[in-house]
Amino acid sequence: MILSSSKYAALLVLAVTLSWDPSPSPGVTGYHVYAGVDADHLAQVLSLGPVLSVSVPGVEPRCFAVTAHDDQGYESVFSNIVCSQAGALPGEILDFRFEVH
Repeated sequence: MILSSSKYAALLVLAVTLSWDPSPSPGVTGYHVYAGVDADHLAQVLSLGPVLSVSVPGVEPRCFAVTAHDDQGYESVFSNIVCSQAGALPGEILDFRFEVH
């Protein structure tokens, strides 16, 4: 998955939109979104079905990654990890894009 950022997040950002293309792996039934204060401390925060984007409201500066999973519980490696940082305008909506394997 390829993740790109158009801006960086701040404490008062309204939302971060995360999106990705479908995983090319067969049998994918959904995606897990991971977030953390830095790239070394990611934890699963959302378990999603076969959707290709999600809006995460009111986030502080943090890092994100996405994985694909199947109905047997197998999970792909992390997508690219993208980290936001302080500096966005209050109320700004940020978009991140991932490539899932």
